[in-house]
Amino acid sequence: MIERYRTRVLLLALLGLCGPIGLDAQVRRGRANDVRSPWAPISLGARFGYDTSQNTQAIGAQVHLPILRSGRLALLTGADLVFVRGGAEKQYGAELVYVGGGQRGGLYGGGGIGYRQTSFGSMGSGRDTFFGYSIVVGVRSGTRGLFETRLEFRTLFLVDSDLKPQLATFGINFPLWRNPPAGA
Repeated sequence: MIERYRTRVLLLALLGLCGPIGLDAQVRRGRANDVRSPWAPISLGARFGYDTSQNTQAIGAQVHLPILRSGRLALLTGADLVFVRGGAEKQYGAELVYVGGGQRGGLYGGGGIGYRQTSFGSMGSGRDTFFGYSIVVGVRSGTRGLFETRLEFRTLFLVDSDLKPQLATFGINFPLWRNPPAGA
């Protein structure tokens, strides 16, 4: 019971960070206009990888939501299907990450929460869903043409389970808009 409320409070806190940080008003004549860089774009994509804990392939979808205008702080969400013998397991997660290069890409790392629906270690037949905490490190290219690429390593520490999924993935994301190059 407490576990369910703790997860909801954490998700609401993460969503609250996505809200507007400040509001701008009109500039009166004679005052300088504060020119800011445009918001880093939201991007959607697919990822393909390998689950080292179960020695099998995985495929998934991901969303990159910038929280700061510069793109240095972002929320990564994703879902994966891990193809195990006898079917597929599902993994969901959301991580808050710091991106070293902001909109230009670069190294990033952070942590968050995740769920794994698995038959590993379940009591009896069927599948159990386990809650856990995740860490992620990766590298992201800046937007090149119509897409950007990512290479990620993610570990999910499941509560009440001996399974520790470790995914290594390569992803291709498509930004919803493009910003002009710096200095343009």
